[in-house]
Amino acid sequence: MAEWATRARRDRHDTDRHAELLRAARGVFERDGIEGASVAAVTQEAQVSRATFYVYFASLDDALGAVAREVRDDLLASQRMPVQVENPIDVAARSMEAFLDARIRNLRMLDVIESRAHHDAEMGTLWEELSEHPLRRTARYVRGLAESGIGHPAADPAAVARAAHGMVIAYASWIAADPTRRTQGVHDLNALFRRLLGIQAPSSAERTADDARNPVRGKVTDQREHHFPGRFACDR
Repeated sequence: MAEWATRARRDRHDTDRHAELLRAARGVFERDGIEGASVAAVTQEAQVSRATFYVYFASLDDALGAVAREVRDDLLASQRMPVQVENPIDVAARSMEAFLDARIRNLRMLDVIESRAHHDAEMGTLWEELSEHPLRRTARYVRGLAESGIGHPAADPAAVARAAHGMVIAYASWIAADPTRRTQGVHDLNALFRRLLGIQAPSSAERTADDARNPVRGKVTDQREHHFPGRFACDR
């Protein structure tokens, strides 16, 4: 077998093993918390040796940091909308729903990260990014709506962002306790967010006409940042 093929197969195996260890570590952290987690528990969950664990992570804290960065990336990615989504109401609704779902699937790890952030400077920095970055993105979106005249926010952009963020956090826990509540939760959040933004939902006739003019609206084919005025844009 050619050397490049052998190396590619080994790299793929290493990547798969790393992902398996990350999943195992996350499961242990979510189940046992920081205090109850151990390298032994992770290796047992992943069905690998301690030596294999230390090939990929220098310590249990190193594994925690890797899992925490995955959570951060997932939450920040959830606020990116496809370029085809131009209607500000759709942008608000889909952004809210995507962020809600990200909070729900990461709920347990977020609790773990927050508890660790009080005692670990590096984790504290990551927690601050998790908390503040979505607020800045939402505030820019609210400011753009206000400046364009499309929305009439109930308060200044930063206050609206904090209120929206707080609502998502509250509903994420409520839905996680009973997933059948999701449809009602999404409906409630969208209604509340529209009120905060000062934008009105279109009538059925208006939406039907808009769909006819924009047949690709709502199709998720491109996950680049949208350039709607005030759209959530990544901080540089």
